[in-house]
Amino acid sequence: MWPWNSRGAPSWPKTAVDRSLRTELSQQGETVSNAFLKPSIRSHWGRRLESPLVRARGALRRLTRSLGFEICRWPFHVDPLASHLTELFAGESIDCVIDVGAHHGEYAQYLRHFGYRGRIVSFEPLPENVEILRELAANDSEWRIVGCALGVEENRLKIHRTRHDVYSSFLVPNEDAYEFSERGSEVIDSIEVPVRTLDSCFDECVAGLYAPRVYLKMGTQGYDGAVLSGAKKCLERVCAMQSEVSVKQLYHDMPDFTESIQSYRSLGFTPTGFFPNSQNRDLSIVEMDCVLLADRHR
Repeated sequence: MWPWNSRGAPSWPKTAVDRSLRTELSQQGETVSNAFLKPSIRSHWGRRLESPLVRARGALRRLTRSLGFEICRWPFHVDPLASHLTELFAGESIDCVIDVGAHHGEYAQYLRHFGYRGRIVSFEPLPENVEILRELAANDSEWRIVGCALGVEENRLKIHRTRHDVYSSFLVPNEDAYEFSERGSEVIDSIEVPVRTLDSCFDECVAGLYAPRVYLKMGTQGYDGAVLSGAKKCLERVCAMQSEVSVKQLYHDMPDFTESIQSYRSLGFTPTGFFPNSQNRDLSIVEMDCVLLADRHR
């Protein structure tokens, strides 16, 4: 530790190096005390001069890291879902994520942000969103875009496009949705889109991967159950999955979260975490992401 003088200012060791540094600081109009508190300054030949406080802080950080701890500023924001997925993906060696209901690629970019570098296959039915996704994925060789929905059977179905297209769904929004979204869920038109089953395209998703470890993410505005109904054969090859479940139903004929979880448990998946993704102003939960692990992997 650095000694302090009677006035509470740092008293640097009097060495040849110290005298040289004092001379440089003097040329820049800096006092020793000011230099101690500043993160760094530069000498007249451009060399970075770090204060003892900065060096001490760095030494302390290296020490705590060697002991398995990290010192961070407070308050420190932690994304609970990202932390959960990081641990889950590492533990299950996930190398393929099937992203159903990709919208504008938010989830794929979220995965890339927290460090996942494996394959992502994004399914999105709305043509205008598919164009956006293909532009985003143009420079990512491990991100593949499929322009269709997934459902119970191969078909063409009408999807209801809403004022804010994040609410677009095969189901019809109810009054609670109008109120929650401030009319953003108002249906403006309906278009037919192609629908495939996950069973029919699963092998395409994992082609080229040796013993693929698959994570299935679903965010289909009330249609996740239909996606799973079309995945009866391939579901045994899914290690874990994520579904958007509703505490407050925003669509007609949409199951609530207790029904959804009961259904997933009957398919052999157990929840590992619940993460609210939309809430009312009073903080009551509207929807949350439910992460589940296949029972055979527990």
